[in-house]
Amino acid sequence: MDIYHELEQFGLTVDIYDPWANAAEVKREYGLDILNAVDENIIYDAIVVAVAHDEFQKFDYRKVKHNNGIIFDTKACLERSLVDGRL
Repeated sequence: MDIYHELEQFGLTVDIYDPWANAAEVKREYGLDILNAVDENIIYDAIVVAVAHDEFQKFDYRKVKHNNGIIFDTKACLERSLVDGRL
């Protein structure tokens, strides 16, 4: 949630996707709507990987990232060649 709020403070539009999270519980706890699936028709300027679920390690980020977009891996769970930064 900290990452979400920090990005939002910079005026960015942020989508949250976590296939393991319960959307109703997230809405109740944090007042936020999360995506149930990734819409491959939406192309992102930046992607922040904040959890290390298997789905995110196998995901084809090239399908949803602008050519000059970035991927930041906070869990260091992705192959280094895919990411532009990590913690």
